[in-house]
Amino acid sequence: MKKVLVIGLDGVSPELMFKDWINELPNLKKVYDNGATGSMSSVFPPVTAPAWTSFATGKNPGRHGIYDFIYPDGSLDRIKTVTSSDIRAKAYYEILNENGKKNILINMPVSHPPRTNDIMVTNFLAKSNKNVFPESLADEIPELREYRPIHDISLSQNKSDFGRFMDDITDVEEKRFRSAKKLFQRQWDTFFVLFESTDFLHHIKYGEMLGKKDKLILDFYRKIDSYVGWFMDNMDKDTVLIIMSDHGFKKIDGLILVNNILRKKGMIKLADKENGYYTSPFTEEYGEMTKDTPKVHVDFIYHKLAKMPALLNLSRKFAKVLSKLNVKFEMKSRIDRAGSIAILPAFAGYIYINAKGRFDDGKVEQKDYGKTLNEIKKHLESLKDDKQRPLFKRIYSRDEMYHGPFVKNAPDLLLVSENYHYDTFPLGESDINKIEMSTHSGTGIFMAYGNDIGKKSIGKLSIMDIAPTILFIMNCEIPHDVDGRVLKEIFKPDSELYKAKIRLKKESEEDKIANALSSIKI
Repeated sequence: MKKVLVIGLDGVSPELMFKDWINELPNLKKVYDNGATGSMSSVFPPVTAPAWTSFATGKNPGRHGIYDFIYPDGSLDRIKTVTSSDIRAKAYYEILNENGKKNILINMPVSHPPRTNDIMVTNFLAKSNKNVFPESLADEIPELREYRPIHDISLSQNKSDFGRFMDDITDVEEKRFRSAKKLFQRQWDTFFVLFESTDFLHHIKYGEMLGKKDKLILDFYRKIDSYVGWFMDNMDKDTVLIIMSDHGFKKIDGLILVNNILRKKGMIKLADKENGYYTSPFTEEYGEMTKDTPKVHVDFIYHKLAKMPALLNLSRKFAKVLSKLNVKFEMKSRIDRAGSIAILPAFAGYIYINAKGRFDDGKVEQKDYGKTLNEIKKHLESLKDDKQRPLFKRIYSRDEMYHGPFVKNAPDLLLVSENYHYDTFPLGESDINKIEMSTHSGTGIFMAYGNDIGKKSIGKLSIMDIAPTILFIMNCEIPHDVDGRVLKEIFKPDSELYKAKIRLKKESEEDKIANALSSIKI
């Protein structure tokens, strides 16, 4: 019987992995030299929650309903973190579970609460101390009691503590690997493990990694490579190994202050000081991890400095020094989200229009929706930086970007920039905060290896192709409405898998009715 092992390396880009670094990583090099490889397109936004959900379902966000870590729950003033209950499509492991297959999943994003009775160790988005399911496993396997979903986030925000940061992410991934080794000995048909700290590392050091190999970083990557090697040595001859990332990384020149642009266009309403409240998208996206850290709000000083860009950048450097203290210096956004016409609620690059009929406290009449959307789009498209480059490569409406029954829940405008990322800060004279940094790109890596896998380079490849390919390998019917395809070209021409027929599951009458009801715009 065929089996599938998926190893995720979060945020690893082809530019990094498939060029100079691959020669330093013998196990990954073996896969690269002897397997099927390619650059793999992600979904938009190329962010953990929607990307890994598209991996697991084979569908674009318009079909599974996850667009970011967060979503507005009936009001732009009610922001919630996504859970597995918000996924509106079946993941490959649910389909396999229904067909009697056993899955083990370690650190699968948006997997809490579990939707199957499979063995699962959930990821950091779980707002719970219970990460292991079934819970009795933690009593049987001591390594699971030491498991850490994520490193100390405060270390990610302080470059002067880089050594401590590297020690901490190494500890997280070592404990994840120890747990995975124990669970690998259990009975399973598919096994998934995600090493996620690569993403956090790239946020800090990606630009430097393209030019040189820092010893601390190289040692960390060699550890990850050794984990891959262990799995390769211990998987059986019928196992197909897939190594992949959900997105890549790129260097950028700074941040576009989208809410500041919207404020100057009269689209953002600022709250008064009495009603101001803290709305950091970081806190909203990552649940309650930092809720117990003492906070000092520095609005008054920051608002004054926002009028002087040079001093503003200096103040940010000073804030990093202060962050060494066990106190978090934060802003209140002072945005009245419910009272605004449009808003960028998080860093991923999208705008919600506060439309009546969609949100409880909507401000834009349905008859004015198209006009408002086009006004914002046209204005943003007209903006250029000091090098006369457009701030935005392209701006999509939700219907242009997505398709499926849940497009109605998507953000209204999706922002794509080649040279910048996005910030929610709503004040100041400048539309851009110029700062060299790195952010997610829309292209990740794919590698497949095993007795059935041929040696070749794959051309067009999407993260949505992986779920149907896994179902095909496992001889299961594939949902008729997946957006991805089976990657038949990765298999050797003389293999059973290459010769096997792809089986699609026909849409049932119940599915037709459910999809029709889901498509109704209320």
